[in-house]
Amino acid sequence: MALSRNFRRDLDTYSNVAYLLAAGALYMLGNPTPATFVLILTMLYLAVGSGAHHYKYQQDPQMANLDVSAMYAVFGGMLAYSLTTAFEVVEGYGEGVVILVAAMAGAYVLRYRAPGNMRLKIGILLGSTLAIILTRAFYWGQAIALVPLGIAVVLFGVALYVRDKENTPRFPGHALWHLLTGAGLPFLYLAIR
Repeated sequence: MALSRNFRRDLDTYSNVAYLLAAGALYMLGNPTPATFVLILTMLYLAVGSGAHHYKYQQDPQMANLDVSAMYAVFGGMLAYSLTTAFEVVEGYGEGVVILVAAMAGAYVLRYRAPGNMRLKIGILLGSTLAIILTRAFYWGQAIALVPLGIAVVLFGVALYVRDKENTPRFPGHALWHLLTGAGLPFLYLAIR
C-alpha cells in the first residue's frame, strides 16, 4: 500500500522538528559559546526552511532554494567549527563570526554558484568534517567514542534519503533523513567539542 502524497508531505514537514530538537540539544549541553549559538541558528534555519518547503511551497523554487541552502549552512557550519576547534585559530566571538561567515557563504556559493549534485556536496562537507574529527582524535588524543554513532546515524539517514529519491511510494525515506540527520548532528558537535 502506497503512502498518500499528503501523508508523505506531512511526514516530510513535521519531521523537521528533529532540527529544532538538535538545536535544543546543543543549547542544553551547557555553557553555549558563540560558535554553539551560530550552529544552533543554522539548525533553526534548516528547520524553518525545510519545513516551509515541504509544507506548502513544494513547487516554489525559492522555497527549494531555502531548504537546500539551509542544509549547506548546517554542514558547512559543522565543517567550519571542526576547523576552528582543531586549529584553535580563533576563540570566543571571533570563532562564532568565522563559523557564521563560513556557513552563510558556503550556503550561498554551494547553492547558487557551484553546479553539481547536492548529495555529493553534502557528502564532501560531512566527509571533510569527519576527517578533521578523526585526524584530531588521532594526533591530539581526543576521545572519539561518539564519532561512530554520529557517523552511523547520519550515513543511515543519507541512505534513506537516496532510497526516497528513487520514488519509493511505500517508504518515508525523506522524513527518516530529517530525523536521523537531526539526531546525528549533536553527536558530531560533541565529537568536535
